[in-house]
Amino acid sequence: MNWLIKVKREEGLIAALLLLGPFLLAIPGPLGPLHQAFTAVELTGTGVLLLAALPVAWLIALHKEHRPTLAPLLLCALCFIAELSAIFHAATDTLERDRALLLLITGVVLCFASTKLRADGRAILGKLFCLLTLLLLLPPLAEAALGATRLFLSGGSPADAIATLAGVLGNPGELSNAALPGALVGVMLMARGKGAWRVLGATAALSTLLHAAFAPALTTLAAAGLIGLFASISGKMNGMPRARTRPPLSFALIALALLAGRFALKSLPSGPDTPATNVQATLGAQTSSDLGGLEVRKLIAGSSIRSLLSLPGPLNSSQPSQLLGYGPGQFVNAYPHFRDPLEISLSSHNRTIKAETEVEHPHSDLLLAFVELGWLGGGCFILILLHALSCVRRALSRGDDAEAGLAMGLAGLIIASFLHAPLLHHPLT
Repeated sequence: MNWLIKVKREEGLIAALLLLGPFLLAIPGPLGPLHQAFTAVELTGTGVLLLAALPVAWLIALHKEHRPTLAPLLLCALCFIAELSAIFHAATDTLERDRALLLLITGVVLCFASTKLRADGRAILGKLFCLLTLLLLLPPLAEAALGATRLFLSGGSPADAIATLAGVLGNPGELSNAALPGALVGVMLMARGKGAWRVLGATAALSTLLHAAFAPALTTLAAAGLIGLFASISGKMNGMPRARTRPPLSFALIALALLAGRFALKSLPSGPDTPATNVQATLGAQTSSDLGGLEVRKLIAGSSIRSLLSLPGPLNSSQPSQLLGYGPGQFVNAYPHFRDPLEISLSSHNRTIKAETEVEHPHSDLLLAFVELGWLGGGCFILILLHALSCVRRALSRGDDAEAGLAMGLAGLIIASFLHAPLLHHPLT
């Protein structure tokens, strides 16, 4: 009996230390480490995450059993390729290089620690993810609601309060992506949890949908819908009870309905008062709706691919190559030479923004891996994604609700990573 209590406490401690960094980054207001970080959110966040990972690294180092699974080994391989790329190619921005490398190393430590969790530890980790989602979303949602009320009473436009939905990260899309794992875990808690935890799960799931709908964060809504459908179908195919399959299906349908609503409302044409040129009409149509964001991502993806293909194939002294890419953290310096003029116009709202807009990443973790780490790094990253999806499929076929919830959260981030960079760029995710 005492042995069981000791194991539960140890797993609970590991689960808490795994999310220590994200919880610190999610603290709102002046006490939060990201308060007034502005353009240094990723740099500050990486430093905080690295320091917060030291306790769990120390705990794992003292653990008697050392049997690494495939996931941390694959991440170690990606780290090794990134180090090779940094060694062979002279970095233009050494600060960004160090940030990217430290983020990968921290990911290896956290991944290795997570493999030590059993059923009790996974259950605690899932509940902590829900609490993290609420800490991320409730302050900006409350601030937006109060701001909209004040604007309405003073005769202003309540829609102007949407800017406060950016939260501690300063970006509503990144904030919704960070909240998505807790929301998907919350769906399982809502389905199979007990008492207050069931309410907590429902609140986390609904808060994420509400934030994503108003932000708007279309990637989050799409990922939530797809993963909810997949979890429901997988549960039915494996003979799971209705209490396990219905909540994910309901969550998915709500997310897809909100996604369709955002597209329908923003895609409605509104004719200009004066005739416009063909280029102005094109830009106006693209920037007047959420579809414009997809056009920007398509142009950035095309330019990113061109930047990689322009490199020489074999290793050549300290110059970038297709084999190892431009080097970790070097996308922001390599991309401007291949930037599409139309993308610049779209990103600056037809040049109405005077300051030059900067593209920090290609809005796709897969593209980021290929551009910065070349064919070797991109291929390794594909293996990591395939292994993760295989683990998700196995977890959803079992009867462990906590494991299934965490698998849904991981799958949600993987889907979001094709149109954002939550895995290789943003420290909170």
